[in-house]
Amino acid sequence: CTLMDLGTLSSGRKIMGVRLNNGSPEGKPKFLYSSTIHGDETTGWILMLRLIDELCTSTDPRIINLIDNLDIFIFPNTNPDGTYYRGNNSVTGARRYNANGADMNRNYPDPHGSAHPDGKPYQSETQWLMQLAMDYPFVMAANYHGGSEVVNYPWDNTHTLHADDDWWQYVSREYADLAQSVNSNYMNDLDNGITNGAQWYMIGGGRQDYMNGYRQCREVTIECSTTKKPQGSQLPNFWDYNHNSMLTYMEQCLNGVHGFVYDAATGQPIEGVTITVQGHDDEYSIVSSHEVGDFHRPIKGGTYTFVFSKEGYLSQTIEVTVADGQRFE
Repeated sequence: CTLMDLGTLSSGRKIMGVRLNNGSPEGKPKFLYSSTIHGDETTGWILMLRLIDELCTSTDPRIINLIDNLDIFIFPNTNPDGTYYRGNNSVTGARRYNANGADMNRNYPDPHGSAHPDGKPYQSETQWLMQLAMDYPFVMAANYHGGSEVVNYPWDNTHTLHADDDWWQYVSREYADLAQSVNSNYMNDLDNGITNGAQWYMIGGGRQDYMNGYRQCREVTIECSTTKKPQGSQLPNFWDYNHNSMLTYMEQCLNGVHGFVYDAATGQPIEGVTITVQGHDDEYSIVSSHEVGDFHRPIKGGTYTFVFSKEGYLSQTIEVTVADGQRFE
């Protein structure tokens, strides 16, 4: 477990997180959990802290499997200036916006909009999170919010469906169903706990669309509590409702199609190979191979034709069949 410090704000507060793995993260899918981009939506922040504690201390084989096979990043509070707007001793005065009055879930470049949808410069918090996503090619992610109880999947700023819409509905439905198995009255907003973002309401400059559109990362938005700042006594209940769902969503990062791309002549790994699912992908759903040649492609169960291409190389085509909840290598 490595403590990460993305930067210090003018208030003196930091954007901090942790990176967890078994010490050998090379070639493994990278996963990101983050929360509280809106400073007054605090439930997910506490869920993240408790998840870090579990990943660091548990000997449960399920937890060990995640640590051994993923490279996990968790940033519990990405808007501390909003959370502690009225002072560092209480969240009573927490607000949605950062210290500059920016809504940072409107502050990202938008693949279906403009570079600055909110008309504001990129905030420090936004820049640091974008840099994190450029430094580490995340395969899957989730960003936790409050104010509703629903899993919100892409896209947020277009009614055009994501190429992997069936996979998004599958993993979102799984998250909500597992939460409802603990409490049938929880996470049942909109379509019984899941929604396409634009069908709910459209926004520009959201983190979810940025990650999916520009960073080849499957990110979802999880609204985890109708009350934005529930009483502390209620927080263990939200952990109980979300715990299995959180682990299962992480485990989905291990499923789908995974592999390595090598140079046929030298045997060396090749970075930057484009992996396209023929007849399925668009520009926002393709993935690329990473530094050690590894690639990771979450996808709904089925039979697909994968095409591997890079300038200077002959393309290669492979037929794969994968089932939901399973892994093809």
